Amino acid sequence: MKLHRVLTKYVDLQENFDFRLTASAYNFSWFFNGRKLLHIVDYKEPIVAMIEEIKPRKLKITFCSTKKLTNIEYYFEKTIDSLGITEDLDEFYELWKKDPLLSPSLKHLKGLHIRSSPLWVSIIIGICQQNASFKQGWKMLSMIYKVLGRRVNVEEWGVTYLPPLPEDILKTSLETLKICGLGYRSNALLSVARAFTSNILNEDNVHRYSEDAISKIRGIGPYTARLALVLSARRYELAPIDRWLKRIVSEVYKVPQNEAEKEWKRRWHRWSGLAAVLTTIALDAEPISTALMRIRKRILHPILTKGKITPLTLWQFI
Repeated sequence: MKLHRVLTKYVDLQENFDFRLTASAYNFSWFFNGRKLLHIVDYKEPIVAMIEEIKPRKLKITFCSTKKLTNIEYYFEKTIDSLGITEDLDEFYELWKKDPLLSPSLKHLKGLHIRSSPLWVSIIIGICQQNASFKQGWKMLSMIYKVLGRRVNVEEWGVTYLPPLPEDILKTSLETLKICGLGYRSNALLSVARAFTSNILNEDNVHRYSEDAISKIRGIGPYTARLALVLSARRYELAPIDRWLKRIVSEVYKVPQNEAEKEWKRRWHRWSGLAAVLTTIALDAEPISTALMRIRKRILHPILTKGKITPLTLWQFI
């Protein structure tokens, strides 16, 4: 399948938006090459947006598809929203600069906005992170794209991978799922695929879904549901707190681990989900022992060491 350029539009950026940081965080090489970002607008059609900063504070957005687009303003606004270009984080920055854990990373990460993903993709990300390290989880996700996804050719970009459709997952054998390293998570992926094919879940107005609605799906617990809603709908009031973050909260704020979630919400309020994701970036998603060591040494910002895979450098390796 080949996607051709169909239309180009331009957008000016607000002051607190860093395109490179936003494009590089938690991304793969087939979506970001250090200069251009390939962003999925619709994984079913499919439609992608090829985005680059052509001069300071100005983006060029080229839409690529197999056919002419009739509702270009809808796709344009959807892309702007997905990148967080008009997102107002001033209130969050006020909390950020006062926080003992994240304040040292503000000068390194200010301007980074979380790119929203389709709900289907966001839940898959959450599944891959279940009881897995950063590297394990994103390796699984990369295999899902490469083994189960769709290989397409984008004009002026080249080969990229789109996520598999839910119906494609249901046609996949358990043996093939095992190739992706999913293990027991294969059953959760199949459950979510059934939820999408039966229209229990869909991509229309994802803001309407509650944590409870998603966590009722077999194999999907509160952590995965919260993370999925943070990534797909910017439901930042939800806090995806796992054992890794509980240990960190307990260490930094001097509270018992069983009170970590309550303390996190007390400090971050409606920004709890965004703060949780940025904590993983600030600490390079290090294993907990290394993360705690860095906290004690006050190394609380990303370290872009050559040859090291982190949330900000993932695209250079996979």
